[in-house]
Amino acid sequence: MIGEIATWWPGHYTTRRQVAADSAWVRPGAKPAPELTIVARRIMAVKLDAPQLGDHVIYFEEFRDTEPEIAARQRVTVLVWDQPTACVRSLQYFFKSGPTYDRKSLPAGSVAKMTKDDFMHQAACDVYFKWEAEHQRYKGGMQPRSCEYEHPGDGLVYAEFDMILWSDALWYRDRSRRVANHTIRGEIDGFSWLRFDKIEV
Repeated sequence: MIGEIATWWPGHYTTRRQVAADSAWVRPGAKPAPELTIVARRIMAVKLDAPQLGDHVIYFEEFRDTEPEIAARQRVTVLVWDQPTACVRSLQYFFKSGPTYDRKSLPAGSVAKMTKDDFMHQAACDVYFKWEAEHQRYKGGMQPRSCEYEHPGDGLVYAEFDMILWSDALWYRDRSRRVANHTIRGEIDGFSWLRFDKIEV
């Protein structure tokens, strides 16, 4: 399972097909519904030769077409087997330098040379993948209410993240909630699935 995920995940992805479909739905003269995906995004995922980080290391950056030079999401993930859950665990490594999101793009070659000291591993925010034989795909998610962090303006917040992976596509949805009253602090496109097609470049 680890080897297959490590083979399927790397590649170039885009949401342009989803954006075209959602944009066509918008009624003339009406403001688009917040659940629609109308700004295209792309993901570049690269498998790294970085044994100092792990055996199966993937580096990915996500960009909005409106800000092509800024990585809205930038992460290193290390795939390992988690015996207690019988899942492939995607260890989440955040860069210590700079903000967690909206970062300057980094070349994969330079990331491959980094050490674990260059990252923060947020174990509570790891993603766990299981094989769904019925749909021939891997489906992953965080453990419920585990990924909590202190937000400067909103206090304690927890994240909800789910991901689906095929050999030719990747979907995810992402939302954060305030612990104090469980209201939504932030979400991407109304917590809709962002649907990325793998493309040739």
